[in-house]
Amino acid sequence: EDFGLLQADGSTISMSGGQKKDDIVADVAKVSAAALEKKGTGALLLAHDVFCLVNRARGTALVSPEEVIKALRTCCKPGGPLRMRKLGSAGAVAVALARTSDADIDVPLMQLLEEAPLSAFRVSIELKITASEARYLLQDAEKRAVIVRDDAPECAYFY
Repeated sequence: EDFGLLQADGSTISMSGGQKKDDIVADVAKVSAAALEKKGTGALLLAHDVFCLVNRARGTALVSPEEVIKALRTCCKPGGPLRMRKLGSAGAVAVALARTSDADIDVPLMQLLEEAPLSAFRVSIELKITASEARYLLQDAEKRAVIVRDDAPECAYFY
C-alpha cells in the first residue's frame, strides 16, 4: 500500500530530506497530511506510524523519533495543519488533520454500531486499521461517553 506517499502519476511525494528543524517539520506535515487524506474522513495516525512513514518517504535522510515528535508538536500548534490527541490509558499519541473533529472520528464507529456491538477485532477489520488503533479508538470514544463497554468473558464489546 502506498499510504498516501504516491502522487497520481506514480511518483512519490517530494521531501526536502534536509536535517534542519524546518525541513523536518515540512516533511512530517506533508507525509502526515497525505496519509490522513488517503485514509479518509476522521482518520488518525499513531505517532509511531508517522515516524515510519516519514523515514520511508525520506529514504536515506532518516530522522529520529524525537525529531518526529518535536515536528508533530510544531504541526499541531494552533493554526497548524494537524491536531494531536492522546489515546487510551497509556496515552498513545495520534494525529489527525486539524479540521477533524471528535464527531468526525466517531462517525465510522457509529455506523458500525448500527449493525452489531463493536470489538477491537471487528473495528480493525471493518476500518482496515490495526487492532491497537481500533482499541485506542474504542477507548477514546468510551472516555468521551460516546459508547459504553461491556467486559464479556470472550472479549470487551462496545455499545
